[in-house]
Parts: sequence; structure tokens; C-alpha cells
Amino acid sequence: MDDLEAAAEHARHLSEQAIADRSTSRQCHVTWADRARFLRDLAVQEGPPPPGPELPAAEEARWTAHAHDVRRRHMMYLYESRYDAAGRQITVVEVPDLDQPTEDCVLVVAGDVDSATMRVLGRYDTLDQSQADLPAAVQPGVLHPRGRFPRSAGKVPPLADLIEQIAGATQSQEIAEVLDYVVSDGASPRHLSQLCDLLAECADFALATETVTGRDLSVRLRGLMVQTDVLDRQLRHALIAFQDTIAVLPPHRTPQPRHLIPPPAVRSTPPPPPAQAAPPRVPRRL
Repeated sequence: MDDLEAAAEHARHLSEQAIADRSTSRQCHVTWADRARFLRDLAVQEGPPPPGPELPAAEEARWTAHAHDVRRRHMMYLYESRYDAAGRQITVVEVPDLDQPTEDCVLVVAGDVDSATMRVLGRYDTLDQSQADLPAAVQPGVLHPRGRFPRSAGKVPPLADLIEQIAGATQSQEIAEVLDYVVSDGASPRHLSQLCDLLAECADFALATETVTGRDLSVRLRGLMVQTDVLDRQLRHALIAFQDTIAVLPPHRTPQPRHLIPPPAVRSTPPPPPAQAAPPRVPRRL
């Protein structure tokens, strides 16, 4: 609340000036965008949150063991995940029924579904029944709590324009210029460096979920970043090769007409007569 009040006061002060500071004004708007959703959720909450589903100890142990077994066999379908006011991760899943294996049922579980601490809170026949018993969700967090403004991509043309530029190129130097927009460059962002930034953000997000699957996915994405570095080096070698190869396309590769209908070809010789059909062969009798 204090953060919003300070941002509103700063924005009001900037609006009264003749020339407003755009960057500071943008930060004020971002502050409101980050905080307003928390206020919205608080406004709709009345009274203490409901306790949520609970199973007797014996039933909880029985269904929890079944949930772990089903998850290991990749037979668990995840519907949704949320955090409640107690800080628990709550997930709604569908699994084969323990008592009727040919049927499915819905479970509400607490904790990471891939960890040993997962336990079942409730068992339901349908998804609607589970939704009515779910604890209230609290607002999800953000990847960068201290705020992070995306850097400008500069004047790097989009990939679609670069592909068109290659299609219209006539010499190798033009291809080298296109590749220069793709390979990484420390002075300004390029497509591969932006791809690395994207993979890094995805890896950070996966790790921030604090789940087993998230940690595994983060490692896989970091591995893709290494492969991207290899691709970047190979493309840089290709760029140098195009620069060293002073080549042009041969003139016989002329563009074909796209909108003109070619006239019908004029025969200079009469067409050959149709071939005579051979008479059918009659097998000889021995």
C-alpha cells in the first residue's frame, strides 16, 4: 500500500511538470501493474480462509501411497496448481480410482507432486466437487521480485525480414550481412543472444517453481543454452566464409515471370502421326 501511494504521488508530481521523465513515469505505471493485482485479490477476500479438505489419517496414508505410485507410472493428469494462505502448494489431479481401477477420480494434493512430501488432502468423484472444497488461492509471485525491465532489442530486423533479404540476395556479402544480425555480439543484442536470454529466463522460471520437474527442466534449458553457444560459433564461421567467398549468383538464374501467362508454343514441324495399334496376338496351338 505504501509503495502504491508513493508511486501515485510521484506520478502526480510528474504530470504537473512541463516535461515529464518518461522512464520514471513508466516505473510508476509498472509499480501499479505489479501491486494492483494483489489489492484486487485482497478486496474479494472476506474473513479467514476456509480450512480446505482433510482426510482421516488412515485414508490419507492410503491415498497418498496410491498417488505416489500413480505419479511414478505417469498415470496422473494435472488440472491446476495454486498456493493457499498457509503457503502450501495445492494441486488438483486425476488418477485411476484405488477402489475401482477402471474408473478415474479427482484428488487434491498438497506439496510438489514429484516429491516425497506430497500428501493427499481430499478425494472426489468429479472435478466440480473438488473445486467447491478447494482453499482460496493467493496471488502467484513474480520471477523478478525487485523488478526487471526488458532491454530494447535495438534495430535488429526480425527474422522474417532477414529471410526475405536472403531470398532477394545476389552475392555472398549480402548473406554475411544477414548472418551478422543473427550471431551474438557483445555491443548490441542479436537474435541468438536474445534466444539465449529467452532460454535463461525460462530456466530461471522453471527453477523458481521450486519443484522437482522445474529443476529438471531448468537443467535441460541450460543445456540448450550450451548448444546455442555451439550454434553461434558455427554460424560465425559461416559468416566469415561468406565474407571470404566473393561469389555472385550466375546470370542464367533469371527470375521467372510471376504474373505473365506465357504464350502457347508454336510448332515448326507437323506432329507425328499416331502410332498404329498392333493386332492382338493369337496364341498358337501345339
